[in-house]
Amino acid sequence: MTKQSLVTISHAIEQAALFAADDSPMVVFGLFQQQVYFERERAVYAKIAAQADATVVAGVGLDGAGAPDHLDTVPLRGDEPLAREWSVAVLTPRFGAVLVARDLEQVSAAATLEAGRLFDATWWFRRDEALHEVTRLRSVLGPRLRAGTVAAIDGVLNRARDLPGASGELRAEASIRLLAERLERRERQPRSAERPDGGTGELTDDRSAQHWLGDTGTTAAGTLPLALLGIRLQHPHDLPQRLGRRAETMATIEVVRVVTAALRPVDRAVRSGDDLLLILPALAHDDAVALANRIADDVARLQGMHSFVPRMTCVVLVTRDRPVPLERVRAGLDWSVAKGIPIATLGDSEARP
Repeated sequence: MTKQSLVTISHAIEQAALFAADDSPMVVFGLFQQQVYFERERAVYAKIAAQADATVVAGVGLDGAGAPDHLDTVPLRGDEPLAREWSVAVLTPRFGAVLVARDLEQVSAAATLEAGRLFDATWWFRRDEALHEVTRLRSVLGPRLRAGTVAAIDGVLNRARDLPGASGELRAEASIRLLAERLERRERQPRSAERPDGGTGELTDDRSAQHWLGDTGTTAAGTLPLALLGIRLQHPHDLPQRLGRRAETMATIEVVRVVTAALRPVDRAVRSGDDLLLILPALAHDDAVALANRIADDVARLQGMHSFVPRMTCVVLVTRDRPVPLERVRAGLDWSVAKGIPIATLGDSEARP
């Protein structure tokens, strides 16, 4: 499921926790992957913690600074399995709701990169399913919780085990599931038909690309990997004198057509003068290098057909950093052009052939 759909489901579960009902005690768990995602929901979980008997949140980079006394904050290591989970669980003796989503590190075409992130997700508005999930999280996180929190969780678990679930919860879940499935289908509909030049990815401007990347703080480092291909076109210096400015423009258009034809629907290409930036979500390093070589071969064939086709320099960077390190790509292009290296990869320090 896409993140955009899962946000709606998780908010519905959180609202259930906030709803005033005579079915206490209540326990709530929230796994957020990264600190930035919890910050967007901090105020909601402070309200939940004021009503629940135990509230636990966990994620990479989380700390207890500013958290209420009745909210347990558990920092996760980036390499532990829970760091890839986005889970919300609410349990009372009579009610339960749960979402468990594991990051696939893939993306679908969507309005923004963050909204299109894909998760292997399951969710229920069933007491017994929430009981199983709270039991699992209590087992994994229990050693890192305060003794009073563990005691409160155990109290809710024991009472929930002793009581039958509500007879009408399956009817309610059937209605909610219909709404959620229709929402997901709408989010996953194809964005558009192929472009006339045969490409499927989108050629966009820098401002639109920044919005799509979510560099305003809606995305977190350490999650979805991005392959970045920086391409610089170098026209022959005497081309305008020999063939005119129109030939230079047509040469650029022809190369852009070749480059963007290789894109997937989830990819983006940004053009700035004679530079192109290809943004390729969830593409592995070796695949990104292979794509750079394939594009270089296609441009070389064009050069064999037309004398006005520019030379191409390309750098490859695969990163999980946020904000996306676009300046590293530009600096890598400058370095590669100065060294005369047609294709280079960007490692931890500088570009290398």
